[in-house]
Amino acid sequence: MMSRASNEDSGNSINMNLNTDDDKVNKEDLEVFFLKNYNEDQIEKRLLFLEQLQKKIEKETQELQRRSKLLQTNNNDTESVNSEQLEVLNPSEDNDNRPIEFSLVTSDSIAEPTNDNLLLSSEADYMDSKQEDITTTTKGRKTKTTKTKTSKKTTTKKKKSSIEDDMVDFADDNEKPRRSKKSSETTTTPTTTSTTSKEKEKEKGKEPSNRINNLFTPAEKFKRIKTSFDIPEICNLSGLYPDEYWKNNAENHEMINFINDDYPLEIVTEASIQDYSQIVGIVLSPDGEMLVTFSTIGTAKIWDVETFEEIQTLRDVDEEQIDEFFVGRFTPTMEHIVIAGKLKDRKRWSSEDDDNHILPCPLKVFDVVSGKVINRLEGHAEEILCIKSICFKGENYYVTTSQDGYIIKWKMKNGWTELDNYTKMFDGITCMAFTISFLPHTGNKYFIAATDGDVSIFDFETAQIIQRFVTPYSHYCDCVKVVDCLELPQPEFIWGQSDELPTKDSPMFCYFITRGVEVLDADDDTVPSKPNKCHLEKLIYPISEHDHFKIEDINSYQDENYHSNSWLIKVTSNGRYIVAPTYDGKLFIFNLKTGKLSGMLHYHDGVEVRDVIFHPHKPLLFSCSDDGNVKVYRTVSK
Repeated sequence: MMSRASNEDSGNSINMNLNTDDDKVNKEDLEVFFLKNYNEDQIEKRLLFLEQLQKKIEKETQELQRRSKLLQTNNNDTESVNSEQLEVLNPSEDNDNRPIEFSLVTSDSIAEPTNDNLLLSSEADYMDSKQEDITTTTKGRKTKTTKTKTSKKTTTKKKKSSIEDDMVDFADDNEKPRRSKKSSETTTTPTTTSTTSKEKEKEKGKEPSNRINNLFTPAEKFKRIKTSFDIPEICNLSGLYPDEYWKNNAENHEMINFINDDYPLEIVTEASIQDYSQIVGIVLSPDGEMLVTFSTIGTAKIWDVETFEEIQTLRDVDEEQIDEFFVGRFTPTMEHIVIAGKLKDRKRWSSEDDDNHILPCPLKVFDVVSGKVINRLEGHAEEILCIKSICFKGENYYVTTSQDGYIIKWKMKNGWTELDNYTKMFDGITCMAFTISFLPHTGNKYFIAATDGDVSIFDFETAQIIQRFVTPYSHYCDCVKVVDCLELPQPEFIWGQSDELPTKDSPMFCYFITRGVEVLDADDDTVPSKPNKCHLEKLIYPISEHDHFKIEDINSYQDENYHSNSWLIKVTSNGRYIVAPTYDGKLFIFNLKTGKLSGMLHYHDGVEVRDVIFHPHKPLLFSCSDDGNVKVYRTVSK
């Protein structure tokens, strides 16, 4: 509960808000509000004013509650972070790898751009109100994230995978993950607690690198498709179709390598990359010379990475409905770009979603030069969350994930703009996938996906799920990314590259990172019941025809101030660090090997940072946020 002082502050804040330039209350309205004896023709006007005032009071109250909670959890921030200087985190004395352990904690001393149109964007105001609304709208189209038995049922079922059939757990569309923060009624089940205690007992006496073990467990009752692995065939595929797209790391070209006191990061002040609404995603062109931003007002802007000037704005001017862009991908020639997101009915309102009705969402192929849509790929029923472009056995494909619960592979003709056919992945449980990442050295035959509360492995060729693992997250997992870990052991034998095949003692493997969302506690519906974490896992490949994939826990990344309990937040890595965004405008930089916090960037305006990417061959880092800005950071050599 809020104290009397907090309530008084809330009232003062409301009075201040009612007198700001962008939200003034009409003087005549105030006269009607305070008029006791008013005419009947003024009743409707008075009621409307009271409704508007009530909404402002509720919004201001929720904002104060959120800020109060953040102040309690971050009460030491003002002492540890000075807005006028850089603070260096001291490394542990027993660490021999000092260059990557000396790390900077940056400040938020750079002012935000004062673009009146940006600040007064109705889309931005809408998004802000939705984030702070106690009854947050669900992304699942069927229910709302309120304190209901349905929400409680969702998480409980996922954590009881050893008892109930996973095929049943995810059969109901109502069980899909929510857009942002989950109901506070749900708590971790006894099964999870018991497992954790057993793990702690097993870890006594072990080395720190093995302190987390078996967090990602196979879904015991999941009906895994019986598949055989033709290892020689996969090795042949890997050799014919190498997949180096995933291997951009700190030792390649001029990419950001170390982040420490000798190589700090600084904000690039001359880069003014922004849009008039939330920027949900960003992507680089294949040559790294262009950056594209995707916003919720249906625009995709292309920027020159060298000068940071805007090159082109893409918008479907012929679209009669409401467009929102989330993701996109250039074609190899960079003459076209395919963009996807959400499409809403301009004339129909959904009371369940408290938003315009969702329509089937197409992929739109834009001509980069003309800015026109030249093709639409129809197949998804709801918003599209991820898109990848890959080659398999010499043919071109897009792979997309959607809120509708399906992963689709689109076989494209040679130009990447015309559709040949498309196939929906069969998973047997209709689970929603947030992101996917193809496994290295498999010729793009297998990929791993963040599916609801778990991670799943798919066979791309047969378009079906083959394995599924339960993650340690109490709500859901929404980000998975294969990374090339420079400081960790590499496989001795690599599929398609080694003369000898991997063995049981020396298997083929790769590393991947996951990010998850936790259930909120029962007090105020704002604090996760478990600390937000990212995890690094080792995926061990099969070594024989009837073997299967295995997951081994390597490390976890957390901090008491790392809060990331929001929908559609992505992480990135350069092979030496992991950069993890938060819902309060920060970027946390963790050492991939040690798991320790290396630094923190705070240049966004206290709202969700959605996406972050390292440039593959320039010393640059990009982050985009709901504040409508892309921040650019670069390495400075002292």
